[in-house]
Amino acid sequence: MIKPTVLFLLILGISGYFFLNGLSKYHFKLKRTIGYHTFFESTAFGLLLFVFASVIHIIIQYCGRIMGVEHDLGYWALSKALLITPKSADVALFNISLITLILGFSLPKVHILLASFGCYNSFKNKLIAFKWASSLNHRLSELKSKIKIQKDDELRKEFLSDVESPEFSRLIDKASELSLPILFTMSDSKVYIGYPYEITGGATINDLLVIPLVSGYRSKDKNKLEVVTRYIDVVQELRVKENIEFKNMLLHEGKYTEAEIDELFQQYPSLSLDSSEVDDLDEFVPYLVSLPYREIVHAHIHNLDQYELFRSKED
Repeated sequence: MIKPTVLFLLILGISGYFFLNGLSKYHFKLKRTIGYHTFFESTAFGLLLFVFASVIHIIIQYCGRIMGVEHDLGYWALSKALLITPKSADVALFNISLITLILGFSLPKVHILLASFGCYNSFKNKLIAFKWASSLNHRLSELKSKIKIQKDDELRKEFLSDVESPEFSRLIDKASELSLPILFTMSDSKVYIGYPYEITGGATINDLLVIPLVSGYRSKDKNKLEVVTRYIDVVQELRVKENIEFKNMLLHEGKYTEAEIDELFQQYPSLSLDSSEVDDLDEFVPYLVSLPYREIVHAHIHNLDQYELFRSKED
Protein backbone atom coordinates (compact mmCIF):
# COMPACT_ATOMS: atom_id res chain seq x y z
CA MET A 1 0.00 0.00 0.00
CA ILE A 2 1.27 3.47 -0.89
CA LYS A 3 2.33 5.49 2.14
CA PRO A 4 0.46 8.79 2.68
CA THR A 5 3.73 10.76 2.51
CA VAL A 6 4.64 9.25 -0.86
CA LEU A 7 1.13 9.92 -2.16
CA PHE A 8 1.33 13.52 -0.95
CA LEU A 9 4.68 14.10 -2.69
CA LEU A 10 3.29 12.45 -5.82
CA ILE A 11 0.37 14.88 -5.87
CA LEU A 12 2.70 17.84 -5.40
CA GLY A 13 4.99 16.60 -8.17
CA ILE A 14 2.17 15.95 -10.65
CA SER A 15 0.43 19.27 -10.04
CA GLY A 16 3.74 21.17 -10.21
CA TYR A 17 4.68 19.39 -13.43
CA PHE A 18 1.32 20.22 -15.02
CA PHE A 19 1.77 23.85 -13.99
CA LEU A 20 5.34 24.26 -15.29
CA ASN A 21 4.72 22.29 -18.46
CA GLY A 22 1.77 24.53 -19.32
CA LEU A 23 3.67 27.81 -18.89
CA SER A 24 5.76 28.89 -21.87
CA LYS A 25 8.38 30.46 -19.60
CA TYR A 26 9.21 27.15 -17.89
CA HIS A 27 8.18 24.63 -20.56
CA PHE A 28 11.55 24.14 -22.25
CA LYS A 29 13.53 24.49 -19.01
CA LEU A 30 11.45 21.68 -17.55
CA LYS A 31 12.00 19.46 -20.59
CA ARG A 32 15.77 19.87 -20.26
CA THR A 33 15.87 18.79 -16.62
CA ILE A 34 16.22 15.12 -15.73
CA GLY A 35 15.86 12.91 -12.67
CA TYR A 36 15.78 14.55 -9.28
CA HIS A 37 16.06 18.03 -10.83
CA THR A 38 12.67 17.59 -12.48
CA PHE A 39 11.18 16.10 -9.30
CA PHE A 40 12.43 18.83 -6.96
CA GLU A 41 11.44 21.67 -9.28
CA SER A 42 7.97 20.24 -9.90
CA THR A 43 7.42 19.48 -6.21
CA ALA A 44 8.53 22.98 -5.17
CA PHE A 45 5.97 24.62 -7.44
CA GLY A 46 3.43 21.99 -6.41
CA LEU A 47 3.95 23.02 -2.79
CA LEU A 48 3.21 26.64 -3.69
CA LEU A 49 0.02 25.52 -5.42
CA PHE A 50 -0.86 23.47 -2.32
CA VAL A 51 -0.58 26.59 -0.12
CA PHE A 52 -2.76 28.52 -2.55
CA ALA A 53 -5.23 25.62 -2.63
CA SER A 54 -5.38 25.63 1.18
CA VAL A 55 -6.54 29.25 1.13
CA ILE A 56 -9.18 28.40 -1.47
CA HIS A 57 -10.31 25.42 0.63
CA ILE A 58 -10.76 27.65 3.70
CA ILE A 59 -12.88 30.07 1.66
CA ILE A 60 -15.00 27.23 0.25
CA GLN A 61 -15.53 25.76 3.72
CA TYR A 62 -16.57 29.16 5.06
CA CYS A 63 -19.04 29.68 2.22
CA GLY A 64 -20.36 26.13 2.69
CA ARG A 65 -21.12 26.73 6.35
CA ILE A 66 -22.97 29.94 5.50
CA MET A 67 -25.03 28.09 2.88
CA GLY A 68 -25.72 25.20 5.26
CA VAL A 69 -23.84 22.50 3.32
CA GLU A 70 -23.05 19.64 5.71
CA HIS A 71 -20.67 17.47 3.66
CA ASP A 72 -18.32 18.27 0.79
CA LEU A 73 -16.86 16.24 -2.07
CA GLY A 74 -13.97 14.92 0.00
CA TYR A 75 -16.25 13.56 2.70
CA TRP A 76 -18.50 11.89 0.15
CA ALA A 77 -15.59 10.34 -1.81
CA LEU A 78 -13.77 8.99 1.25
CA SER A 79 -16.92 7.66 2.91
CA LYS A 80 -17.89 5.81 -0.27
CA ALA A 81 -14.37 4.46 -0.79
CA LEU A 82 -13.54 3.48 2.81
CA LEU A 83 -17.10 2.77 3.97
CA ILE A 84 -16.31 4.53 7.25
CA THR A 85 -16.73 8.02 8.59
CA PRO A 86 -13.52 9.83 7.57
CA LYS A 87 -11.65 12.20 9.86
CA SER A 88 -11.93 15.91 9.19
CA ALA A 89 -8.15 16.16 8.61
CA ASP A 90 -8.31 13.43 5.94
CA VAL A 91 -11.24 15.16 4.26
CA ALA A 92 -9.40 18.49 4.24
CA LEU A 93 -6.23 16.89 2.82
CA PHE A 94 -8.26 15.18 0.08
CA ASN A 95 -10.02 18.42 -0.86
CA ILE A 96 -6.84 20.51 -0.88
CA SER A 97 -4.99 17.87 -2.93
CA LEU A 98 -7.80 17.82 -5.49
CA ILE A 99 -7.81 21.63 -5.70
CA THR A 100 -4.02 21.57 -6.11
CA LEU A 101 -4.26 19.21 -9.09
CA ILE A 102 -7.01 21.32 -10.65
CA LEU A 103 -4.94 24.49 -10.21
CA GLY A 104 -1.84 22.89 -11.71
CA PHE A 105 -3.80 21.84 -14.79
CA SER A 106 -6.04 24.89 -15.26
CA LEU A 107 -3.95 27.93 -14.24
CA PRO A 108 -1.61 27.81 -17.29
CA LYS A 109 -4.65 27.62 -19.60
CA VAL A 110 -6.32 30.54 -17.81
CA HIS A 111 -3.06 32.50 -18.09
CA ILE A 112 -2.88 31.91 -21.86
CA LEU A 113 -6.55 32.83 -22.26
CA LEU A 114 -6.13 36.12 -20.36
CA ALA A 115 -2.94 36.97 -22.23
CA SER A 116 -4.57 36.31 -25.62
CA PHE A 117 -7.26 38.91 -24.84
CA GLY A 118 -4.68 41.43 -23.58
CA CYS A 119 -6.12 41.46 -20.08
CA TYR A 120 -2.74 41.82 -18.39
CA ASN A 121 -1.71 44.86 -20.43
CA SER A 122 -5.12 46.45 -20.00
CA PHE A 123 -5.00 45.98 -16.23
CA LYS A 124 -1.42 47.24 -16.05
CA ASN A 125 -2.24 50.37 -18.06
CA LYS A 126 -5.23 51.16 -15.85
CA LEU A 127 -3.16 50.61 -12.72
CA ILE A 128 -0.24 52.75 -13.91
CA ALA A 129 -2.71 55.58 -14.51
CA PHE A 130 -2.54 56.12 -10.76
CA LYS A 131 0.50 58.17 -9.74
CA TRP A 132 1.44 55.94 -6.80
CA ALA A 133 1.19 52.81 -8.96
CA SER A 134 3.34 54.35 -11.69
CA SER A 135 5.97 55.37 -9.13
CA LEU A 136 5.92 51.92 -7.55
CA ASN A 137 6.22 50.23 -10.96
CA HIS A 138 9.19 52.45 -11.83
CA ARG A 139 10.96 51.64 -8.57
CA LEU A 140 10.29 47.92 -8.94
CA SER A 141 11.64 47.99 -12.51
CA GLU A 142 14.81 49.72 -11.31
CA LEU A 143 15.19 47.23 -8.47
CA LYS A 144 14.72 44.25 -10.80
CA SER A 145 17.27 45.72 -13.20
CA LYS A 146 19.84 46.23 -10.42
CA ILE A 147 19.28 42.71 -9.08
CA LYS A 148 19.67 41.22 -12.57
CA ILE A 149 22.86 43.17 -13.25
CA GLN A 150 24.32 42.18 -9.88
CA LYS A 151 23.36 38.53 -10.37
CA ASP A 152 24.82 38.45 -13.89
CA ASP A 153 28.05 40.04 -12.66
CA GLU A 154 28.39 37.53 -9.82
CA LEU A 155 27.62 34.56 -12.08
CA ARG A 156 30.10 35.81 -14.67
CA LYS A 157 32.78 36.34 -12.01
CA GLU A 158 32.25 32.88 -10.51
CA PHE A 159 32.18 31.23 -13.93
CA LEU A 160 35.38 32.90 -15.07
CA SER A 161 37.17 32.01 -11.82
CA ASP A 162 35.88 28.43 -11.59
CA VAL A 163 38.67 25.92 -12.28
CA GLU A 164 36.19 23.56 -13.96
CA SER A 165 35.00 26.19 -16.44
CA PRO A 166 36.26 25.96 -20.05
CA GLU A 167 39.93 26.79 -20.54
CA PHE A 168 39.14 30.06 -22.31
CA SER A 169 37.31 31.48 -19.29
CA ARG A 170 40.51 32.75 -17.64
CA LEU A 171 41.52 34.36 -20.92
CA ILE A 172 38.13 36.08 -21.14
CA ASP A 173 38.59 37.39 -17.61
CA LYS A 174 42.02 38.83 -18.40
CA ALA A 175 40.82 40.37 -21.67
CA SER A 176 38.01 42.10 -19.76
CA GLU A 177 40.56 43.59 -17.36
CA LEU A 178 42.67 44.89 -20.27
CA SER A 179 39.62 46.00 -22.33
CA LEU A 180 41.03 44.17 -25.35
CA PRO A 181 39.30 41.84 -27.83
CA ILE A 182 40.07 38.14 -28.20
CA LEU A 183 40.99 36.28 -31.37
CA PHE A 184 39.15 32.95 -31.66
CA THR A 185 40.31 30.31 -34.14
CA MET A 186 37.62 27.75 -34.92
CA SER A 187 37.95 24.11 -35.94
CA ASP A 188 37.00 25.00 -39.54
CA SER A 189 39.87 27.58 -39.67
CA LYS A 190 37.50 30.54 -39.43
CA VAL A 191 38.69 33.39 -37.23
CA TYR A 192 36.69 35.90 -35.21
CA ILE A 193 38.17 38.85 -33.34
CA GLY A 194 35.84 40.51 -30.87
CA TYR A 195 34.63 41.07 -27.35
CA PRO A 196 32.82 38.33 -25.37
CA TYR A 197 29.26 39.57 -24.95
CA GLU A 198 27.39 36.85 -23.13
CA ILE A 199 27.97 33.30 -21.94
CA THR A 200 24.95 31.18 -22.87
CA GLY A 201 23.73 27.74 -21.91
CA GLY A 202 22.66 28.18 -18.28
CA ALA A 203 24.18 25.65 -15.91
CA THR A 204 25.64 23.73 -18.86
CA ILE A 205 27.73 26.30 -20.71
CA ASN A 206 27.63 25.62 -24.45
CA ASP A 207 28.21 28.81 -26.43
CA LEU A 208 29.91 32.16 -26.19
CA LEU A 209 28.29 35.21 -27.80
CA VAL A 210 30.94 37.45 -29.33
CA ILE A 211 30.70 41.00 -30.69
CA PRO A 212 32.79 40.67 -33.87
CA LEU A 213 35.15 43.45 -34.90
CA VAL A 214 36.99 41.49 -37.59
CA SER A 215 36.50 38.05 -39.13
CA GLY A 216 38.58 35.96 -41.50
CA TYR A 217 40.30 32.59 -41.82
CA ARG A 218 43.63 30.83 -41.41
CA SER A 219 45.53 30.17 -44.65
CA LYS A 220 46.21 26.51 -45.36
CA ASP A 221 49.87 26.92 -46.29
CA LYS A 222 51.24 29.15 -43.49
CA ASN A 223 48.24 29.26 -41.16
CA LYS A 224 48.34 33.07 -41.29
CA LEU A 225 45.36 35.24 -40.50
CA GLU A 226 43.59 36.47 -43.62
CA VAL A 227 41.05 39.20 -42.88
CA VAL A 228 37.80 38.97 -44.85
CA THR A 229 35.30 41.24 -43.09
CA ARG A 230 36.03 44.31 -41.02
CA TYR A 231 32.85 44.93 -39.07
CA ILE A 232 34.40 48.14 -37.76
CA ASP A 233 34.47 49.65 -41.27
CA VAL A 234 30.92 48.50 -41.99
CA VAL A 235 29.54 50.00 -38.77
CA GLN A 236 31.41 53.26 -39.41
CA GLU A 237 30.00 53.57 -42.93
CA LEU A 238 26.48 52.78 -41.77
CA ARG A 239 26.69 55.38 -39.02
CA VAL A 240 27.94 58.03 -41.46
CA LYS A 241 25.12 57.14 -43.87
CA GLU A 242 22.50 57.43 -41.13
CA ASN A 243 23.91 60.78 -39.98
CA ILE A 244 23.83 62.14 -43.54
CA GLU A 245 20.20 61.05 -43.88
CA PHE A 246 19.44 62.70 -40.53
CA LYS A 247 21.10 65.95 -41.67
CA ASN A 248 19.13 65.94 -44.94
CA MET A 249 15.91 65.41 -42.98
CA LEU A 250 16.67 68.42 -40.77
CA LEU A 251 17.44 70.53 -43.83
CA HIS A 252 14.22 69.40 -45.49
CA GLU A 253 12.19 70.46 -42.45
CA GLY A 254 13.65 73.95 -42.77
CA LYS A 255 13.79 74.67 -39.04
CA TYR A 256 17.59 74.93 -38.96
CA THR A 257 20.20 76.36 -41.29
CA GLU A 258 23.03 74.18 -42.57
CA ALA A 259 25.49 76.10 -40.39
CA GLU A 260 23.41 75.42 -37.27
CA ILE A 261 23.18 71.73 -38.13
CA ASP A 262 26.96 71.52 -38.70
CA GLU A 263 27.53 73.16 -35.33
CA LEU A 264 25.17 70.67 -33.71
CA PHE A 265 26.99 67.74 -35.33
CA GLN A 266 30.32 69.08 -34.07
CA GLN A 267 29.03 69.13 -30.49
CA TYR A 268 28.08 65.44 -30.63
CA PRO A 269 30.81 63.07 -31.93
CA SER A 270 28.22 60.34 -32.55
CA LEU A 271 26.74 62.58 -35.29
CA SER A 272 30.05 62.89 -37.12
CA LEU A 273 29.87 62.75 -40.93
CA ASP A 274 33.43 61.41 -41.14
CA SER A 275 34.48 57.79 -40.64
CA SER A 276 35.77 57.78 -37.10
CA GLU A 277 36.40 55.21 -34.40
CA VAL A 278 33.30 53.48 -33.06
CA ASP A 279 33.33 53.45 -29.25
CA ASP A 280 29.81 52.17 -28.60
CA LEU A 281 29.85 48.36 -28.78
CA ASP A 282 26.05 48.31 -28.88
CA GLU A 283 26.33 49.30 -32.55
CA PHE A 284 27.92 45.89 -33.21
CA VAL A 285 25.23 43.90 -31.37
CA PRO A 286 23.22 43.21 -34.60
CA TYR A 287 26.24 41.22 -35.82
CA LEU A 288 26.60 38.99 -32.74
CA VAL A 289 28.22 35.61 -33.40
CA SER A 290 27.60 32.48 -31.33
CA LEU A 291 30.74 30.38 -30.94
CA PRO A 292 30.35 26.84 -29.55
CA TYR A 293 33.07 26.10 -27.00
CA ARG A 294 33.67 22.70 -28.54
CA GLU A 295 34.56 24.34 -31.89
CA ILE A 296 37.14 26.80 -30.48
CA VAL A 297 40.61 25.33 -30.98
CA HIS A 298 42.70 28.37 -30.05
CA ALA A 299 42.24 31.83 -28.55
CA HIS A 300 44.46 34.70 -27.52
CA ILE A 301 44.15 38.38 -26.61
CA HIS A 302 44.48 40.47 -29.75
CA ASN A 303 45.23 44.20 -30.04
CA LEU A 304 43.94 45.43 -33.40
CA ASP A 305 46.08 48.57 -33.19
CA GLN A 306 49.20 46.39 -33.24
CA TYR A 307 47.99 44.01 -35.97
CA GLU A 308 49.96 45.63 -38.80
CA LEU A 309 53.10 45.77 -36.62
CA PHE A 310 52.95 42.04 -35.93
CA ARG A 311 52.08 41.40 -39.58
CA SER A 312 55.25 43.17 -40.71
CA LYS A 313 57.37 40.98 -38.41
CA GLU A 314 56.01 37.72 -39.85
CA ASP A 315 58.29 35.77 -42.15
